[in-house]
Amino acid sequence: MTYMQKVHWTRAEIRKIMDLQLQQVTRKDELRMKWSTYWRDIVYEHAVAVEGWPDDIPFENLSSATSSLARLELLCVKWMVGTTRFRSVPLEELDLMGLAGKFDRTKPVRPPRADDGLIRGRRRDPEKRSKRLRPYYIKSRLVCHSES
Repeated sequence: MTYMQKVHWTRAEIRKIMDLQLQQVTRKDELRMKWSTYWRDIVYEHAVAVEGWPDDIPFENLSSATSSLARLELLCVKWMVGTTRFRSVPLEELDLMGLAGKFDRTKPVRPPRADDGLIRGRRRDPEKRSKRLRPYYIKSRLVCHSES
C-alpha cells in the first residue's frame, strides 16, 4: 500500500468512526457528519458537539485539513479510544454559542447563482426572426378532450 493509499484509507476510517459515533449519540441512523454546515446542522439541530479535537489539526473537512499520515493516525486512535468524541450539549451552552454567533441563520449556506431569476432559453433578437431560432410554441394541447 502506498503512502497516499494509507492516507485515504485512514481518512475513510476516521469518517466511518465519526459517523457511527454521531449516530449513536443522536440515535438517528441516517445522520452523517457535515463539515460545511457543522454548527447549524449538527450542533444546533441535534445538540451534539465534538470534544477533544487535536489543536494541530484544523477542524475542517479531513481532505483539506491535513495529508500527514502520522496526524491522521493519531486522530484515528483518539476517536477509537474515546479521547475525541461527540458529546451532548446542554441548552445553556447552546444559548451561549448562539449569542457568540456560531450558528447564524441569516447567512445562506450557499450563495445564489449569478443567473438566479433569469429565464433561460434561446436568446434572439425579436426584430430579426431568423429561421434557425424559431419562436417557441406549444406542441400539444393542455387539455385533451375525448371524442366519444
